[in-house]
Amino acid sequence: MRPGCLVAVALVALGAVVVALVTFVATRGDGRIALGTAADYTPGSVVYRSTDHFFVVRALDGRVLALSDLDPHNPPDRESCRVTFRPDLPLEGAAGESRTGRFFDGCTGATYDLEGRALNGDGLDLRPIAIQSETDGRLYVRP
Repeated sequence: MRPGCLVAVALVALGAVVVALVTFVATRGDGRIALGTAADYTPGSVVYRSTDHFFVVRALDGRVLALSDLDPHNPPDRESCRVTFRPDLPLEGAAGESRTGRFFDGCTGATYDLEGRALNGDGLDLRPIAIQSETDGRLYVRP
């Protein structure tokens, strides 16, 4: 291959990388992640945002919560264990009301209620992520 051809191929590849980076930066906006509105979630529901590593929970009282899927038992700067939601595990509600679903840590066996509170008594709750609410009711997080 001629040296001129190699330079042309390198410039085309560099141009593609620059276009991809500009597109990526332009579409990220202000870094917030749109969640929709509270009405988009059924009370008592849990939605996992796998690409963003957090859960969106609509509590029975109507509040919308965002909870990190990162195991609170991980040492600092280690993200090897993540929490999952297990709809098959029963959770006792108020006045003996039985609902299904709780968060489960497969590494330690710890369980958490739908609001991320530890049920095992070790005091390590799931990390909440602050939700920003716009005047039109749209919800955002900035993890």
